[in-house]
Amino acid sequence: MSSQDLTKRFFASKISIYWLLLIPFVWQLIGLLIVSSYLFFGNNEEAAKLLQNSNSLNNLLNNSLNNPIVLLLGLNLLISAGLIFVIVKIIRPYLQLNTAKKTSLPDCPTLPHNLENRQKIEDDLRDSQAKLKEAYMEQSTLLSAMTDVVLVRNAEGRCLKIATTKNVNLKGTREQVLSKSIYEELPESVANILLRTIQKALASKQIINCDYSLDIDGREVWFASNISPISDDTVIQISRDITERKRSEIALAKAKEAAEAATKAKSEFLANMSHEIRTPMNGVLVMAQLLATTELTEEQEEFVQTILESGDVLLTIINDILDFSKIESGMLKIEKRAYILEEIISSVNSLLRGQARDKGIDLQHTIHPDVPCQVIGDSSRLRQILINIVGNAIKFTPQGNVSVTVNGSSLPENDQYALQFAVTDSGIGITGEHIVSLFQAFTQADTSISRRYGGTGLGLAISKRLVGLMGGTIWVESFGKVGGDPPVNWKSSLVTQGATFYFVIHVGIDSQIGQC
Repeated sequence: MSSQDLTKRFFASKISIYWLLLIPFVWQLIGLLIVSSYLFFGNNEEAAKLLQNSNSLNNLLNNSLNNPIVLLLGLNLLISAGLIFVIVKIIRPYLQLNTAKKTSLPDCPTLPHNLENRQKIEDDLRDSQAKLKEAYMEQSTLLSAMTDVVLVRNAEGRCLKIATTKNVNLKGTREQVLSKSIYEELPESVANILLRTIQKALASKQIINCDYSLDIDGREVWFASNISPISDDTVIQISRDITERKRSEIALAKAKEAAEAATKAKSEFLANMSHEIRTPMNGVLVMAQLLATTELTEEQEEFVQTILESGDVLLTIINDILDFSKIESGMLKIEKRAYILEEIISSVNSLLRGQARDKGIDLQHTIHPDVPCQVIGDSSRLRQILINIVGNAIKFTPQGNVSVTVNGSSLPENDQYALQFAVTDSGIGITGEHIVSLFQAFTQADTSISRRYGGTGLGLAISKRLVGLMGGTIWVESFGKVGGDPPVNWKSSLVTQGATFYFVIHVGIDSQIGQC
């Protein structure tokens, strides 16, 4: 066992350590007793004389240094002082420990709880530091993986911080960007765009976007920037290189312009060609009509009649192509003239009544009493729409009836009225698979219909575009299916026979004209 262990065991015993302090005092007391005995019991008379004479005391002091008794007393004092010093040095730490045990723990009942709290705080601090380090590493990883450039700017546009780990790819290096104003950093046009966007973002407290291009290393680079306010005078700018996307958009826009130009050129060509074809065709028909007035044999009359019928069909096709081409090229204009609605519908019925009579079809029309008698619009285009739709109804109705019904309602705009037409037939109807494409150009419900009934498939396409030019929509309902562009609140009537075509056009009205 070491001396340190023995010392600990000694001071752990029941004997108080304070008794150790008496050792040097006992030692000194023994020395004093020896000296006193020598002085008082050895030679009292001589001692008394020495005490009465001060000079003798000085001589005594000088002589005492050579006296062994005096030397013994001095040695006793030195040894006592050394013992006290050594004992104090040894027992001082244990005195402090004992004092702490006796006072701190009994007198401070909250110390263990405070120690636990301190330990918990230290543990939480270490956890927070670890999480902070982890978040910093994640942020650094994200920033290093970002292809975007993230900058912090003030209200004047000056770059305050670059929050990305990559080198700035806007206009210069990182150091160059941070050391310049926005007008020194970027071209004036781009700086103006960014500065306006920053001011809008700060004023609205919302994210504002802007696009701009820069000349970097001799090539045009496009950037899309999101400006987001983070304080009253600071924003974050996130810029992404959109050069490839911009090039694709530009190429697509050019391709669209080229396609539109080609379509317009085609439509203009068809319109011009149709006009050039219609002129000589009219001449052929006129000459055939004149020929029919001369004396002809029965066979010759049959030939002339065939020429007239074929010419009428060909002229109708030419007119359809001409009108469609004009609409596609934007050359067709809608006129606004006053006309009486009853006269237009009656003229259409008169034109088509012969075809209806030949098939035994009852052709009739009804105008609601609240509909104005006279309206303002393009009567010739309305007549063309009705001829197309009513003509189709007669064509695809073997027998039965075809009816035209007109209703209307006022529009919020002053002196504007919505006319709604419904053309109903009892014919073959339209299947659901064909009804969706019925209003497309050069489309018919079935290819066999073209062979059986003829036509180019342009009539309904032209009608749809004419209705659109007059501010309305057109749709059809057959066998519970709806095609075209019905109103949002339209409710199907579940037609089980034939088809019903609806169309709405906007016309002007004169408040001075009465009702029909």
